[in-house]
Amino acid sequence: MIKNLGEMPFSELVRHPRVMDLMRRRIERHQREAAPYEKIRRFHMLDHELTLEAGELTPTLKVKRKQVVQKYAAEIEALYAGAAEVDTPRP
Repeated sequence: MIKNLGEMPFSELVRHPRVMDLMRRRIERHQREAAPYEKIRRFHMLDHELTLEAGELTPTLKVKRKQVVQKYAAEIEALYAGAAEVDTPRP
């Protein structure tokens, strides 16, 4: 668990190195049995939640994938920008 970060604004918290490392370790732990082509290599955390008001969620709180992909196209492109390079997992 990460301590002493409770006072930090959410927008800064998602970019904090300790939080990023925690998320990376959790992702790696959950995909240990996955084949290499199934594994998450890069991820991006938004500095806000998806909302119904922004058109990102349906009234039943399901993600509107088309709208999310359009709205966050730059972030998604950045994830694939270095796809030719092989990521090395952290210990």
